[in-house]
Amino acid sequence: MRSAGGTHLWADLTGGALMIRRCECCALVLTPSATTCSSCGSDQLTRVPSTGEGSIVTWKVTDRLRAGVDDETLPGMLAVVALDDGPWICTWIEGEVVVHPGRPVRVRFHHLGSDERYPVFHGCQHAAPARVA
Repeated sequence: MRSAGGTHLWADLTGGALMIRRCECCALVLTPSATTCSSCGSDQLTRVPSTGEGSIVTWKVTDRLRAGVDDETLPGMLAVVALDDGPWICTWIEGEVVVHPGRPVRVRFHHLGSDERYPVFHGCQHAAPARVA
């Protein structure tokens, strides 16, 4: 995903940090794709780095197309992740994760093209599950 002007929507220039948005008017932290603040309505949003950590709120196991192979599907887990920074995002969970609400996850970036990166989340091995309200 790219925003207008060709700047990558999800990752910083090195591809190492998940970028989210913060409202310049009220300081609310928003999802990477936000264009206006859901609290005050301002369009004065700044990209800021996220910790890239969060916890699973809900998930659904579904089929997804295998990259580079037509008509072949693999099971995948689509999830809503509550970032520790505040916003919730919809994303894929990869790797073996013992799934339950509050399970801690961490972002990694997959390369989709020469300069395209998309965030997916993997289970954290050493973190305790977070409480999800």
